[in-house]
Amino acid sequence: MSKLSPMIWAPVVGLLAAATAIAAACGVEWYVMSPYGDIGAYAVEFAVGLTFVGAVLGTLLALGLSLVPGLRRVALFAALALGVYAVTLLIGMRLPARVRMHEFGKLAFRSRPLVFAIQHYEAEHGVPPPSLNALAPKYTSRVPGTGIRAYPKYVYATGELAALHEGNRWVLEVSTPSGLLNWDRFVYLPNGKYKEYDYGGVVERVRDWGYYWE
Repeated sequence: MSKLSPMIWAPVVGLLAAATAIAAACGVEWYVMSPYGDIGAYAVEFAVGLTFVGAVLGTLLALGLSLVPGLRRVALFAALALGVYAVTLLIGMRLPARVRMHEFGKLAFRSRPLVFAIQHYEAEHGVPPPSLNALAPKYTSRVPGTGIRAYPKYVYATGELAALHEGNRWVLEVSTPSGLLNWDRFVYLPNGKYKEYDYGGVVERVRDWGYYWE
């Protein structure tokens, strides 16, 4: 093996490791958003995040050890592999979020019949339904779930609570936490006026809904 081998193979090792970690995180997002998923799977994504911290610290440590003559080659290999891993992971971890938003786009589409049922009730009665249960059986055969086991229910609000959000007469939302101390929400506002900052987070539009990243 030549003296240049660490410089050749270290980035490959880092890239392959990062690709594996990113793929695992994407798989977690797909699984959680599936009809049989569980929010506990986010432990895997949390572990991937910890490896980023470990890779940064490991890179710094390896660079320091590279000053020791007997450890120079091994330390440089480790520093380069860990550095490439950390940078690739930092860039690539945008992909799991895109998988998540793609699945919420599907949820927004599946939610259209429920939204239409509420609008139909409001058009006939002049006021929004007092609860989602009031829609069945005339406006919908049953109150649907989201189809996502981790986030199974719609939360519906009217009156003053709804009016707090840009004066809407009713609001439909799904609580979508993605781990400990996280309170993301997926929200539908009938008037379409989503604040850039609301619900304690920043909004990202997903079809005619808003996803608030806490």
